[in-house]
Amino acid sequence: IAICTSTAAGAIQINTGISLLNPDIPRSTFIHVILVIIMTLMASISVHFGLRHGVRILSVASFMIMISMMIMVALVDDTVFLMNLLVQSTGHHIQWFLQLGFHTDAFEQLTGADVDGKSGPEVWMDWWTVYYWCSWVSWSSLVGIFIAKISKGRKVKELIHCSLTAPVLFSFTW
Repeated sequence: IAICTSTAAGAIQINTGISLLNPDIPRSTFIHVILVIIMTLMASISVHFGLRHGVRILSVASFMIMISMMIMVALVDDTVFLMNLLVQSTGHHIQWFLQLGFHTDAFEQLTGADVDGKSGPEVWMDWWTVYYWCSWVSWSSLVGIFIAKISKGRKVKELIHCSLTAPVLFSFTW
């Protein structure tokens, strides 16, 4: 379920991005299917060559593309604005972390009215919560096994820094 959901969501995002860059390419189920096939082939080839060769090469290539895109955007776009946005967004995330983590839109679900001025559609909150938790539950075992496998022989401190601290800091910059 986890891989299927993530692959489908990724295909929709890629198709949307491509169609925004090139309006001649439509957002369609056919394009989504083609993208899912391409992603599945890439993953299958990567898995076929194993953890050390296939998965590692695909991971390094993906990471290098991400870093290149991040550097390109930082250099081509308004760098001062992006740095200000980084500081402001990080501060906003830290300030509202607990409140947003426990926000369930209970007033909207109870009355159907926008009582607190911050509510969204009831259906969105219900289904987003189901999707989000199913995604976490289904991915957690796969990610846990993967991290355990690649972390063999490392100290707990290194594991925590590499699997928790570094990704959070990278996400702030991304």
